[in-house]
Amino acid sequence: MQGFQELYELKSRDNWERSRLLTSTLLMPHTKKGKGIAPQKLWPFDWDKQTETPERISAERLKYLDEKRKL
Repeated sequence: MQGFQELYELKSRDNWERSRLLTSTLLMPHTKKGKGIAPQKLWPFDWDKQTETPERISAERLKYLDEKRKL
């Protein structure tokens, strides 16, 4: 279920990102030349602030997973 929830959130995020990019593109002709509006400044989202760091796995855990995979 967690995987489906993450997939749903990614699809939703993709739709919001597309809307934000489209909005900034539509506003381009109405701004001064060279002064376009960045999509992140136009419509900031919570996930723009988050930086995802990969989870570190210890050597023992890697060895355990490798042995489990071989079974």
